[in-house]
Amino acid sequence: MGGSGTSGATSIKSVAPQLTAQEWYTQGYAAAKNGKYAEAVKAFKEAVNLQPNYPEALNMEGYSLRKTGKAKEAFAYYEKALSLRPDFADAREYYGEASLQAGDLKKAVQQYLILQKAQVPQAQELLAWIDAIVNNKTPPAENLD
Repeated sequence: MGGSGTSGATSIKSVAPQLTAQEWYTQGYAAAKNGKYAEAVKAFKEAVNLQPNYPEALNMEGYSLRKTGKAKEAFAYYEKALSLRPDFADAREYYGEASLQAGDLKKAVQQYLILQKAQVPQAQELLAWIDAIVNNKTPPAENLD
């Protein structure tokens, strides 16, 4: 038998299953909740690569960057999330917290006033951060629940 030199077996490429943006987001959220922020950043980046206008993933990528000490890098993610969804209270709160970490009290207060006007619980959470920074206290612990 002549031929191609193969034994007749068809070559099948092994392809890892492609995760969806939501699946990457879920993995990133679990990593962030467990304090694995560098791992979370990678997962959220994958989610955003698949779905660039995914405000929840953008927000959490910013949150995770901030938790790895990259507050200034986080701003672009919060800003894009808020441009897509201006009423996104979590993104606005985290943007305010990042502003405080970057030393910009004015920007943090602006975010607080927007949250306060919306009458959402995140306003009080950001206010607690502002109070802590202004009074040289430890900011409250953050909780992703």
